[in-house]
Amino acid sequence: LLMHLTRLGLDLRPELRNSAVQTLLRTVSLNGTKLRGHWRCIFDEILFEFMSKLRQTAAQSRVTMSDSEKPSNDAQESSKIIPLGFTHFSRDTESKQWDETECTVMIGVSSLILSRFKGDEGFRIDFPELPEYWRKFLSLLKDYALLRSGSVEICSVSIDCLYRFGCGLKDLHNAESRSEFAMDLWKIWIAVGGSMRASIPFFTQECLLKYLKMFTNLLGDCRCDDDWLRESLN
Repeated sequence: LLMHLTRLGLDLRPELRNSAVQTLLRTVSLNGTKLRGHWRCIFDEILFEFMSKLRQTAAQSRVTMSDSEKPSNDAQESSKIIPLGFTHFSRDTESKQWDETECTVMIGVSSLILSRFKGDEGFRIDFPELPEYWRKFLSLLKDYALLRSGSVEICSVSIDCLYRFGCGLKDLHNAESRSEFAMDLWKIWIAVGGSMRASIPFFTQECLLKYLKMFTNLLGDCRCDDDWLRESLN
């Protein structure tokens, strides 16, 4: 069932694609307690495999986007009045529709990982692979946050996911786990900050504020010495 949903999640029809993605993520989330012993299969063979194919398909779509998506003069005139039921202008191109799907997946997988933070010792028993998948997913968020997808919307959502991870660290009651995960986020924070200097105009004020707030969320948990902190910020 889950594999079939991932195939539908790559469908060219955005309504079907997004419905399949939402059903997939909701199914995994709601049945999390029943998946003990199956997390490696869920992440390796379903979620990460699907995210990889989704990135490739969306990237190819952006490259091969046809000129038919560019409105003609007649279309521009007729668009002054938009009939009820037509696609909203914020999703009026194939590229924007793929952006929406990728953002939905990012938010869903982030929420799934965050849900496993609660009850720290629980994830060590039920989901010992969590640190491995956490780092793998962080690598994906880093690529998105560095604008490597070419989409400002995806970049902004990835930073929001990183911010939510920073806030969620408080749910890790084990200090060693919290410090370890915080250091992973800190490295991403430094890398993203370096690239943002040249891309500030692309970000909203809300996005930039969330990025800055991550600093205070992470600093107390990294337990780094002053020399290391100074070197990182430089």
